[in-house]
Amino acid sequence: MAPLAFVAPADVLGIRGRSDDDLDLGLLVALILADFPWILSSGAFLLCALANRFPQFIADFFDHGRKLRRRFREETVTDLLMGGLISMGGRNVIVEFPDEPATGADMQWDFVHRGSNTFFRVMLQAKRLYGDGQRWRRHTYRELFHVSGGALQAVTLCNHARSQAATYPLYIFYNPSGSCQLAANKGVSSVNGINLVDGYLVEGLVTAANSRALRTSNRSLGTLYPYFFTLPELFCPSRVRSLGPMVGIENGGTTLGVPVPRPEDIRERLSRALEASRSASSPEVRGARAVQELPEVPEVSKEIPADVQKRIENHFNPERRDGGGHEPEALDHWRATFVS
Repeated sequence: MAPLAFVAPADVLGIRGRSDDDLDLGLLVALILADFPWILSSGAFLLCALANRFPQFIADFFDHGRKLRRRFREETVTDLLMGGLISMGGRNVIVEFPDEPATGADMQWDFVHRGSNTFFRVMLQAKRLYGDGQRWRRHTYRELFHVSGGALQAVTLCNHARSQAATYPLYIFYNPSGSCQLAANKGVSSVNGINLVDGYLVEGLVTAANSRALRTSNRSLGTLYPYFFTLPELFCPSRVRSLGPMVGIENGGTTLGVPVPRPEDIRERLSRALEASRSASSPEVRGARAVQELPEVPEVSKEIPADVQKRIENHFNPERRDGGGHEPEALDHWRATFVS
């Protein structure tokens, strides 16, 4: 076994010297490493552990920012999440950061299984929750109706997913612990530091909001929380019961770490989340057709796209990289490739 060693904080994101308007990102990663001493560069795959532990860190992180009179944005949290994937994924997760930091809130997660030659892609848009009062249902994702390039961001995201094979859109919501605790006090346990929501559902809600009242309602926590699901639901096998950050029980035996989910696993878990959304009851949703008309999750692709295959080959066989004459691909969002 390779010797255990902590990852150098400033190198986790590959952006030494880069700063954010809120706080230096190297310091933020150092805070994560200090809070979670089990983030190690041992090569053990701890993606499921990250999915279980990181949301609470983010919830508390927002509240600490409030005490410091700082409002951390989606970009900062997304950088932290992707930095966690770098440190936890080992060689089976390829993480690339955007050339333009301002677009860091968008993510693309590509899932590849080399044995079966299958592929599935998830496109994510990040939004953070705002709200100070005790009425937690009125806390809002105030940028949910953001317009970019003359179109609603949610529509652009979903149109892109529709135009691609084996691709599905999600929103990833970042929630402060104060809001999570207020919801928990009322018996609602589904609001976590990080939640996922079907992108087509969000698209339906924003396009159905043809009045000021609907725009206020359809971006509120009270409207959206019944449709939340979690990072562990996406990244962790249901048959694995966690005994801690590194060990779990699978079919009666112990297992070290959790394997990278296959494209088929991701599709199955998204399908379960979709069915849960269809059966959820939310009296606040006036554009209810957005829920009932959600499209089915597409089938996985039986062929790995050529550009993705090349990305994987370059990662595992760097000595075979093409020589000069090829400009590096410009990215305007974070991209992670999960190889199983």
